Amino acid sequence: MIYTFYSYKGGVGRSMALANVAEWFYQQGLRVIMIDWDLEAPGLENFFYSEKSDLDVVRSQLGLIDLLLSYKRAFPRLRHLVPKANLPSTENPAAGDLNQGFLQTLRENLPPVSDALFPIKSTEESSVKGGALWLMPAGWRVGDRFPVYAQAVQSFDWSDFYASFEGETYFNWMREQLVAENLADVVLIDSRTGVTEMGGVCTRQLADIVVSFVVPNAQNLGGVYDMTKSFGRDEIVEKRQRSLDTVIIPSRVDISEVNDRKAFEDQFRATLDEFTPPAFRSVNSSFWDLAIQYVPKFAYREQLAINDQRVPELEKAYKKLTVHLALLAQGPSGERVRDKCQNELQREFASHLPSVYQLSDEERARYLQLGFFPENAPIRLSEAQELWKLDTGSAEKLVYRLDSISLVKYHPELQAFWLNSVLRAKVLEQIPDQSTLNETIEAAFLRLDPAIQVLAPRLFTRLLLVAPKEEGEDTRQRLRVNELDGVSRLAVDALAEVKLVTIDNDDQSTGPVAQIANESYVTSWNRLRKWVDEDRDFLLWRQQLKSKIAEWEATKRDQGALLSGVPLTLAQQWREKRPNDLNVAESGYIDASSVAMELAANRQKENALGQQRKRRRLYAVVMAVWLIIIAGVLVFYVRQRRADVARRQAEEEAQKKADDLVSRGSLELSARNLDSAVTYFNQAIDAKPDDADAYLKRARTYELMGTDKWNLAVDDYTKAIQLKPDLAVAYFERADIYSQFLFSNASDDKAIADYTTAIKIRPDYWDAYLNRGYSYESSQQFESAIRDYDQIINSSSGQLKPQAYVRRGFSYAGAGNKQQAIQDFLEANQQTADPKIRSQAGQGLALAGYTATKDHNRTELTVFVEYNDLKDGAAADGVCEVLRGKNFNVKPKELTDSSTAGDVRYYHREDEAAATLIKSIVAPLLSARRKSNVSFDMKLIYLGERYQNVPGGYIEVWIPSLQKSLPPISQQNLPKS
Repeated sequence: MIYTFYSYKGGVGRSMALANVAEWFYQQGLRVIMIDWDLEAPGLENFFYSEKSDLDVVRSQLGLIDLLLSYKRAFPRLRHLVPKANLPSTENPAAGDLNQGFLQTLRENLPPVSDALFPIKSTEESSVKGGALWLMPAGWRVGDRFPVYAQAVQSFDWSDFYASFEGETYFNWMREQLVAENLADVVLIDSRTGVTEMGGVCTRQLADIVVSFVVPNAQNLGGVYDMTKSFGRDEIVEKRQRSLDTVIIPSRVDISEVNDRKAFEDQFRATLDEFTPPAFRSVNSSFWDLAIQYVPKFAYREQLAINDQRVPELEKAYKKLTVHLALLAQGPSGERVRDKCQNELQREFASHLPSVYQLSDEERARYLQLGFFPENAPIRLSEAQELWKLDTGSAEKLVYRLDSISLVKYHPELQAFWLNSVLRAKVLEQIPDQSTLNETIEAAFLRLDPAIQVLAPRLFTRLLLVAPKEEGEDTRQRLRVNELDGVSRLAVDALAEVKLVTIDNDDQSTGPVAQIANESYVTSWNRLRKWVDEDRDFLLWRQQLKSKIAEWEATKRDQGALLSGVPLTLAQQWREKRPNDLNVAESGYIDASSVAMELAANRQKENALGQQRKRRRLYAVVMAVWLIIIAGVLVFYVRQRRADVARRQAEEEAQKKADDLVSRGSLELSARNLDSAVTYFNQAIDAKPDDADAYLKRARTYELMGTDKWNLAVDDYTKAIQLKPDLAVAYFERADIYSQFLFSNASDDKAIADYTTAIKIRPDYWDAYLNRGYSYESSQQFESAIRDYDQIINSSSGQLKPQAYVRRGFSYAGAGNKQQAIQDFLEANQQTADPKIRSQAGQGLALAGYTATKDHNRTELTVFVEYNDLKDGAAADGVCEVLRGKNFNVKPKELTDSSTAGDVRYYHREDEAAATLIKSIVAPLLSARRKSNVSFDMKLIYLGERYQNVPGGYIEVWIPSLQKSLPPISQQNLPKS
C-alpha cells in the first residue's frame, strides 16, 4: 500500500504526521518505507536523528533526485535496448507496445529501488519482530554537495522528464518495485505542497491513498477541496485503472478557541464530508474524528510523539489516524497491514459489533464462550448457556466488554464489518425443508477443492456413530482431531471453512474436537447417507475395534485384551482392503495383536528369536555408525553452507560499496574533478576488483586527463572488456583512443577491429559505424568507409546523418567520384545548420571544384532553429511553432555544441528581408522567456562571404541560453552516456 501525504500549503504538520504513522506501523511489526519527495524542503530524517553526525550520514546517501538523474543519463542506452518488436516503424507504425517493451527493459536493466533505501531500523537490528523502517532520502546534499543538489532540483524539468524520457513508464516501474511483496508492507510518501508536477507524480500516479492535511483557514480548505476533486476526475481514474481513496485530516486545531473551532468544524464538514470513504461510514467515523490538535511545544522541535508520555493527546491522534489508514488497506499488502494491526483495529472498532440482542440464545452463548474466555481457559458451550441463564446481567456485561477481533471480519467489497463465521453452531439450524437443506449442504460441499472432496468421506464417516441396519438411527459424535488419520486431518480446516464441520476446544480432551456442524446433516444430506450405506459393515466393525482399543488402553495394554483367532483374521483382512481408512491407533492395535499371536505360536523357537535379536542389535550398531557418519557429513555440509553464505554476503557488501564509490566518482567526473574521480574509482576497484563499470569510468577519466594518461586508459578499457566481454561501449571508447594520431600506439587497424566488435555486440551502434568509417577513410579504404556511412544514412539515426553525408562525400572524393561527393556535401548543407558540418561541407565542395551558380540552386525559404542549452528545448519548440504558424518551412529544432549570443543568420543578400522579418518575430518571443539576469540582444548576421556554398533561401535562428549565462554545451560537464 502506498500512502501519499499531501498539503496545499506548508506548515500543517504533514511531515510530522508521516513520521509518527511510520513509527507506529513499524512498531506493529510491519516493513515500512518513507520517501522524502519534498525535494525543495527535505528533512524526514530529523524526526529519527538529532546528532549532526547521524544526520550527515543520511544526507550523504544517494536519494530520489540521484535516482532520477542516473536514469536520465542511462536513458539513451536503455532506449536502444527496447526489443525491436516493440518499436514502431515506417512499414508498420502500430507495431508492438512501446510502453510495455520499455517497462520490461527497465525491469531487466535498472538497479532495484531498494539500493537507495537507508535503514533507520533494519530487520536484523529491529527489536520489533518482522518490523523494519527505511528512508529514501531526497538526495546527496551534505556539506559542499548542497549547491550541486540544489541546482539539480531547481533545474529538473518534470514536463520534459515525462515527454522526453518516458517518465510515466519510469514511475510505473518505481511503483511496481515499491509494492513488491518481498520489499515492504507500507510505503509513505512525503509530497511537495501546492499544485506541482512533482506532487502530481506521487499523488495521482503512485498513490493508493492520498492523506491530505488542512489547517483552519479558507485558503487551505479550498485548495484541498479542489485537489481532492481533481483526484476523482474520470480521465485520472481511467488512466490509473485503480481507485484513489482520500483521507482529509484537520490539523493544528486549537481546542482552546471553542467558538472558532466549532465554526471551522461546520465549514470543514460541509465542504469535505462528501469525500468520506465508505469504510469510514461503516464504522461511523468521519474526517473530523481524526483531527490533530495544536500542541505549542511541538511547534519548535522535530520529534516523534509515539510513546512520548508527555503528549498523550498527540500520540492518541496519530494512532487513531494510523488505524483508520489500516482500515482502508487493500490487496495482499492490505491483508498484511490489517493482520499486524489486529489488536488496535479491535480496540478502535469493537463497539461496532452487532448487538447481543440480535443473536439467538445459542449464538449469544457461543459468543460468550469463544470470545471472552481465552483458549488456555475455555469453558463448555453448556456452561456458557448456563451462565447466561443464571446471571443474564453479568453475562451481558462480559459480552459488552468483549474485545476479540477474532469475532470481526472486514468485507473489502462492501467495505464494512460483519460478525465472523466463528458463530457457526446454529448455521442452517432454522432451515425447515429437508430437500432445501440437502441442496444447501451440497452447494457448500461442491465449493471445496476436488482433493478435499475426495478426502471428505473418510472424515465424515469418523464423525458418525453408525447404527446397525433397522436397529436405530445414525448420529453425529465428537472426535478429537488427533485421533484422525493424517490424511483426514488435511480436510478438517477446509470443511470447517464451509461450515460443514465445527472445531472446538474441550477442557476434558487434549487438543481440538471436531464434529459435524448440525445433527440434521446426518439425515438430510443425501451424499452422506450414501457414503454410510455403502460402508456400513466396515464402519460398524471399526466402531467395535475402537471399543476393543479402549479396553486395551484401560488395562494398560494387557495382552489379554488383544485380538486373536477369527476377530484378528477379520481385522487383518479389513486392514489389507482399507489401509488408508485406519488411523495410527487402530493399525497399531492390529499390529500388536498380530505380534502377540505370533509370539504365542512360536515360543518353541526362542533360540531362533534370540539370534534374531542379536542381528537386530548388530543392525542397530551398524545403523548407529551410519548415523554418526551421516551426522558428520551433515555438519560438514552445514559449515560449508554457512561459509558459502558468508562469502556471498561479503561479495554483496563489496558490490554495494563499489557501486556507491563508482556513483561518487561519476559525480566528480561530471564536475571535471578528475583527480578526485580517479581516487573514488581506485577505491571501488580495491573493494571489488572485478567491477567492470569502475574500470570503464576510470578509463574515461584518464582519457580526459591528457595524452600522457592514454596508455592507462587503454589498460582500463582492456580490463573492463576482460571482465565483461559484451561491453560494447568499452570497445568503442578504446577504439577512439587507437584512432588518435597523438597516441603513441595509434593504429587504424586496432581501431577498426574494436569498432567492428562493438557493432557485433550492438548492431544499431551508429556512432561506431561513423567512427569506423572515418578510420577506413584515414587508411584509404574508401569503399569500406562508404558502406559504413550508408548504414547510418539508411538508418533512423537522424542526429548522425549530416556527419555521415559529409564523411561519405570525402570518401567519394578520395575514390575519384567527385560528382557523388558534391551531391553528398550539398545534402549535408540541407540536413543541418551546424557551422562545423557546413564548414566541412564547404571545404569538400571547394576540393571537388564545385562552383555555385548565381541563384545557387535556390530552394524554398527554409528556417533552421538551433539551441545550445538543454533547458531551452521548450523555447526552441515555441519558436518553431510560431514560425510555422507564419507559413515558414521550419526544420525540426537542433541541439548544437556551438556557442551563440543569439542571432539570425542568412547567406544570400536576396534573403535579407526574410531574415529581418524572422528576427522581428523571434526576438520578442525569446526576450519574454529569458530570465531577468540574462542579457539578450538578437543580431542579424550575413555569412554569405564565409560560406559560399550554402543554398539560397536558408535562414538560421540561433537561440542563446535563456536561463543562465552558460559556456557552450561541449563545456557543460555532460557525462558520457
